[in-house]
Amino acid sequence: MIAIAVSELRMLVRNRLVATLGILSPLVIGGIFILNRPPEGGLAFAATLQIATMLGLGVYVTGTTTLAARRQNLFLKRLRSSAASDPAIIAGLIAPIILVGLLQVAIIMTGLAVSASALPVHGWLLVPVVLLVDVMFAGFAVATAGVTNSPEHAQFTTLPLFFVTVGVTFWVTLTGTQDLGLVKQALPLGAIPELMGIVWYDGDLSRVPLLLIPTIAWTVVALVAAKAMFRWEPRS
Repeated sequence: MIAIAVSELRMLVRNRLVATLGILSPLVIGGIFILNRPPEGGLAFAATLQIATMLGLGVYVTGTTTLAARRQNLFLKRLRSSAASDPAIIAGLIAPIILVGLLQVAIIMTGLAVSASALPVHGWLLVPVVLLVDVMFAGFAVATAGVTNSPEHAQFTTLPLFFVTVGVTFWVTLTGTQDLGLVKQALPLGAIPELMGIVWYDGDLSRVPLLLIPTIAWTVVALVAAKAMFRWEPRS
């Protein structure tokens, strides 16, 4: 797995467009936050939106595209003939993308903290939240790659889930959870806005376990879907 991950990371770095966007985009966004502080109450909204979009694009869309490309050029079949197990191959290909996603979010959260001239009150909570979302998107990337014919096709197969997750975060943030609270929190990433409120503004920590349950559940769904839907053979 480690050898595959290192090799995949080198391929990502050699792709100048991917490397530039992967590093430059969060730096630019972080710089914007530093120069223009979000309005009062806007830190949680900015954090929620960036977690959804950066990991949605950086992990889900990139992961789906990468796996579809590796299958199309028969790289997956060659790896399968090696001593590495199937889970190790997938983990090795996805791990660099997950790490880049974590780095992007870390840069953006740092920009937010600098813009607010203060650390988030419960910054430790960012770790499990971001990791869960990262793994969830990685699982869905593997699952979606199973129904994606080519890297070019990935821009269409990833659209529904990407727009649903980003749309849910907008909807919940703008309308709150006073109405249809349980329904909103049960949707993918629907609990993230409230969790980010706790992270930045010292909310009720007793609600954290309840708010983490939907994201954990969606992560499990993503991993189960990945196992059931992924295909090793090129799709016609």
